[in-house]
Amino acid sequence: MKTSTRIALAGVILFALAPTQSFSQETTGSNADTQGMKELGVDISNAGTTAEDNQAFMRSLSADQQAKVKEACLVQLVEPAADHPPVVVAFCRNLEGMK
Repeated sequence: MKTSTRIALAGVILFALAPTQSFSQETTGSNADTQGMKELGVDISNAGTTAEDNQAFMRSLSADQQAKVKEACLVQLVEPAADHPPVVVAFCRNLEGMK
């Protein structure tokens, strides 16, 4: 099994075992998340669009939230981009290499 596959599998397992409250999202009514802004477990609508903005947004989150977003991004980046909203894929790509 390739290392990237193992990392992706670990991310999926951790994501599945995470408390469901952290990743719940509204899917109906006026709170519907039609652009995936809450797909990572936090609302990224105010996270900016540049890598610098996205990374600054991540640093503003608690360590626990950062870990959960990174895990969710692993899933986003391993699956085909067409399966996820473009804004979410771009956000996750902008976090790659972040320390």
